[in-house]
Amino acid sequence: MKNGLSRTHTSENGTLTKERAGEQGSWFASYTTRRGSFFSVYKEYNSKGYIRKKWVSFRNGSAIIGTRYEFNDEGRLCLSKNEDENFSFTRYDVIRYCQNNHIDLLNKDFQYVERYSDLNTLEFSYIIHHFRTFENKSGRISIILNGKTGDVEEILLENPNLRKPEIIFTSKIIPEKAC
Repeated sequence: MKNGLSRTHTSENGTLTKERAGEQGSWFASYTTRRGSFFSVYKEYNSKGYIRKKWVSFRNGSAIIGTRYEFNDEGRLCLSKNEDENFSFTRYDVIRYCQNNHIDLLNKDFQYVERYSDLNTLEFSYIIHHFRTFENKSGRISIILNGKTGDVEEILLENPNLRKPEIIFTSKIIPEKAC
């Protein structure tokens, strides 16, 4: 593939593969998603064709889930990290939450899940992005779920007509402004 070029193709069984390549063939990466799956597999290779990285993510290339693998230049495993270790609320719980709240994660456009981890503050959360109308306002809704409990911490509405996201719901205590 030429520099900066990417391509997407679908196999006969409905598996979608997105491919990208680096300058002068310095690397090659692919995201593969089976039809009807909530997850994608990411694989990255070096210029010699040896695997460099591999993981599973929520579809549409967002949050890494499960075990992340990294390999040396010869394709030997050098790092294996459990990305789920700080999340008691699992990826399957997130999918169930979305299904129960009519959020279609299988929609190809603009519906995706991210994860946030901060080891310093011990904050772990999922952020579910989707488009919806809420109280006669349309835009991108971001639902922030606690990664330990699954509780809704905040819901934001982003709309091109708004200068900043509007907080629809928050479980955080907002201090009163000083007089």
